[in-house]
Amino acid sequence: MKVIMLKTIKGKEFSFMKGEKYKALDGDGMGAEDLAGKILVKQPNSPKGKNWWCTFSKSCIGKEIALVGCVMGYKAKNVDTDKALECIEWNRKYQDDQEKLAITATKKHYEGVRKGLDIGEEIFQCRNYEKDEEPIYADGVLDVIYELGKELDIQTQDIRENFSSVDEACAVLAERIKNADSVSN
Repeated sequence: MKVIMLKTIKGKEFSFMKGEKYKALDGDGMGAEDLAGKILVKQPNSPKGKNWWCTFSKSCIGKEIALVGCVMGYKAKNVDTDKALECIEWNRKYQDDQEKLAITATKKHYEGVRKGLDIGEEIFQCRNYEKDEEPIYADGVLDVIYELGKELDIQTQDIRENFSSVDEACAVLAERIKNADSVSN
């Protein structure tokens, strides 16, 4: 691992310069009790092929030195790290599931909004209405003749197909209604 000096540290025989990187070792991994909790930093005045080390307390991390490109092999004491990591993984999956549910609910909500807007739009637009031909009075009268014929069980198809005027169609229907009453009596 390497450390970078956050401030210049001057000694009698050498100095660690601010912003410079230096080779370092984690004292906890050395197996010596007196190095536990310490970072060993290679002195800049080490002769070629020899490593002279200076020790820094780990409490200096972030104040005088910063670790560069390393992960300390720290394992908490009196904590079941395997269970903690298992719990973190479970929570990660749970959050992913919650995110998926929220996204699905939001999509469904907006589908409903769009469907409602479509229904609202249909209220103001008649899909069967042909805009090229404006409805005329005669069409309304022919619709009434059809409905009356259906209710009274009177044939009206020929009246609706072969009429010269609305008055003539109404007169023919009236005659059929009179005749139907006399036939049923």
